[in-house]
Amino acid sequence: MVGLRGITSDGADATSEPGSGDRIATREVWRPGLGARIHDYVNMAQIPMLFLLSVASMITDRVWVHATLVVYADLYFLSDTLWILFAPYIVKQPWAILVHHLVAMVLLMQPTTALLRLANLVGECRRVTTRCFEIGDLASLALAFTAITADILIVELNTLFLLLRRNIRGGWVFEVLFYASWLGIRIVWYPYILFYKVLPHPAAAWSTKVSFVVVVALQFWWTLAFLSPSYWKRQRGKFRETSLSRPAPGGVYSPTARDKFL
Repeated sequence: MVGLRGITSDGADATSEPGSGDRIATREVWRPGLGARIHDYVNMAQIPMLFLLSVASMITDRVWVHATLVVYADLYFLSDTLWILFAPYIVKQPWAILVHHLVAMVLLMQPTTALLRLANLVGECRRVTTRCFEIGDLASLALAFTAITADILIVELNTLFLLLRRNIRGGWVFEVLFYASWLGIRIVWYPYILFYKVLPHPAAAWSTKVSFVVVVALQFWWTLAFLSPSYWKRQRGKFRETSLSRPAPGGVYSPTARDKFL
């Protein structure tokens, strides 16, 4: 992304220097470059599987489905965290996403540990039959943890709509789906999970409870950003500039204000 034009905080145009790639100028509004778009497309390929595994885990008691969800989620959050750490310019607010991913990995610690203990116990049961009596209780505990994990990870549907609205042109459908799923999942469903499933759970560790409190708090903090007048001013500019945008000379796509928020 060479020579992109941005808008400084005082309203003047700002042009990134040649060779600056995706770097963010000091006073320039963040706009996605090649690295950000690759990151978005990779996530759009990964998130549907995470969502489908969450749904499958919510409607079945098969241990292998729950285990697949937890392993997939572990790998997804770990890989995305490392990616953002090494290339923070691919997202607008790297610190906020890193905090989110960190608490998500803390939330995954209990179901991951329970499943590992269950796998180890099954192996010991083949050698020491007396250990087989413990499998039922541990399996029930593991399933309880992974069921809550599925309830939490269902939010990735909203993340998918976020990526689609940012990368696919020509439709208000993804805008409506994004805001509707934001309200339904992050503002209604998440507090319900917190107060009726996570906090009352007798086996939930304090780290799990505190981490999910942080996650829910982040949802409301981001929602307050939506309610700010500056956000809706940017949204009006986004639609106005999108309707007037044209391909750059030579047929190269030139990002517009549509791309600069979220």
